[in-house]
Amino acid sequence: MIGRIFIQSYEKKPLQYAPINKENKIKNIKNMNKKSFFGFIKNLYNGRINRKNYFLGILFAGLTFLLSVMVIYALFSDSYSGELALLGGIILVLVYIAYLTFLLSLHVRRFHDKGESGWRVFLFLVPLLNLIILLTLFFEKGQEENNKYGEDPLKLKIGFWNSIFNKAFVSTQAMINDDSPETNDFRYCHKCGSRLEINSKFCTKCGTKLKD
Repeated sequence: MIGRIFIQSYEKKPLQYAPINKENKIKNIKNMNKKSFFGFIKNLYNGRINRKNYFLGILFAGLTFLLSVMVIYALFSDSYSGELALLGGIILVLVYIAYLTFLLSLHVRRFHDKGESGWRVFLFLVPLLNLIILLTLFFEKGQEENNKYGEDPLKLKIGFWNSIFNKAFVSTQAMINDDSPETNDFRYCHKCGSRLEINSKFCTKCGTKLKD
């Protein structure tokens, strides 16, 4: 007997049943992937980001890292216990890894916005050249049309937080490789940038009523 799951529907009744078939199982797996920790990290390195949000993202990351270091130093610097001092050091290392991971993702997505490979981020290891590259990422305009890394972020018109954490990423390459029937039938929420089915009236993520 085919099982059933709850799905949200805004057009008729608040809740309806839908059969758990092969297509729904695939969608559930994809959704679980997106919500997982490693799925979140992987998603950070996909898609594109424009110049404004790139600059603000770097500023946000730097200030957050600096504040975190100050808090960790205040909590553990006067500790006479070797175990607490070690704990503070471990937390500091984890914070630095998180900061570096996020910062690199911004660089990669900015390269993508210009239609370039994200592997160019390793050029930052070259002295002097890294400063030139950083200036180009700050000031050089991205491609106005869609490219293989995703859609033009300026056309998506998504907010700052959704942009830096890449919540509205849509890869044109992924759409080409997707065999599902909804590949070309989608629209975006004008508030949070989520990808939705073409006939959706409300955003399933933030609940906003979509514009016709």
